[in-house]
Amino acid sequence: TLLYTIKFEMMMFALVALIPLGFLPSPTAACNCKLEAAELTIKIALYDRKCLQKGFKSSIGCVSEEGKLSRREQRKCLKIEDKLEDCNHTCPVDGGWTEYTEWTECSASCGGGIQSRTRSCDNPPPAFGGAPCAGDAECSASCGGGIQSRTRSCDNPPPAFGGAPCAGDAIDTQQCNTDPCPVDGGWSSFGEWSECSNDCGGGQEVRERTCTNPTPANGGAQCEGESGESRECYETSGCGQNGMQICFLESEGSSQCQGARDTCSGLSSNPAWTLGFRDDTDSRGGGCKYQWSIKQFTPTIKRDYRVCFRETEGSSQCQDSRNSCSGWSSDPAWTLGFRDDTDNRGGGCNYSWLVEERENQNRNSPQVCRVCFRETEGSSQCQGNRDSCSGWSDGGLTQVFRDDTDSRSGGCNYSWKLECKDSP
Repeated sequence: TLLYTIKFEMMMFALVALIPLGFLPSPTAACNCKLEAAELTIKIALYDRKCLQKGFKSSIGCVSEEGKLSRREQRKCLKIEDKLEDCNHTCPVDGGWTEYTEWTECSASCGGGIQSRTRSCDNPPPAFGGAPCAGDAECSASCGGGIQSRTRSCDNPPPAFGGAPCAGDAIDTQQCNTDPCPVDGGWSSFGEWSECSNDCGGGQEVRERTCTNPTPANGGAQCEGESGESRECYETSGCGQNGMQICFLESEGSSQCQGARDTCSGLSSNPAWTLGFRDDTDSRGGGCKYQWSIKQFTPTIKRDYRVCFRETEGSSQCQDSRNSCSGWSSDPAWTLGFRDDTDNRGGGCNYSWLVEERENQNRNSPQVCRVCFRETEGSSQCQGNRDSCSGWSDGGLTQVFRDDTDSRSGGCNYSWKLECKDSP
């Protein structure tokens, strides 16, 4: 009998050594448990080795490993599990935290104080040798002041058999990370554009912004990028006269060339016709020598220009389009044709010219312009340079054209055009 007892005790010691840490039988067994303590220990070890380690899905809270059991093995494991359940055996349960409660009111009505919030290690509570909830909570804020808490459990030992619960609080709190938070700088909106740096011609406008939305603080980063920006501008308010003029010159000097033989129009910003010039064709040979030019005082941006012609006498020898304008400089085109028909009729034609401008928001560069003249009839009395242009806004004249009125009918057919380009 003694030898049998010693062998049984040695066998029990070996079985207990095989049971995983924390996987121990319940200290108290239910009334319907049919296993002795030694038998319960053996069943627990068998349940772990033959069932849980081979993939059996536990219904009493035990963790299973990967694997697959046959139907026969499944049935055996279910029987073992039923016996363990009758004995109130449950696998170890690690403790879990609940959600935090709401923050308490501040402990002080002014100055510094403390707010706290708590959580409990009962979601679930640790049981059957399971691990308690892990240590202290992290600080509730990374800077600017937060709360850190820690807990303790009344299980060293737990109160039992009418013993008193632990005295004092289960949770301890403290302030943490009280340094002010860094504040990165942010740009304000840009201010208004400044006045142009030049009141006559090209210049620069600038506008600024500040790194104050918010201002960097507590080691926060400065604003990235430039605090100001600029753009080109063009101003004429300080120029006095602006725009351009068309000028006419007659240089022959015969008696049939009468009136204003050297005249300029008003500036395009305030248009006015040249003074009138009369070609009086009363059977006198020689004719009149015509030339035109463009004078530009201030090239301006966002403007288009055109040249206009008119004849105001009204005699029968002044024919066709006696009042017309060229195309705008953004789309150049000739004026309509005008005919001076010199067939022994006295009186002649009275000519004048004008330059106009209009706004063009797409024109971003100052312009230089020139006037062009052409005569398209081809009769013998239309002589000289019958198709030429002036210089570019420099006062340079077109080539000379002569209307030689010596009793030959038919006359000359005139038209004009204005061309412009970006200023160099």
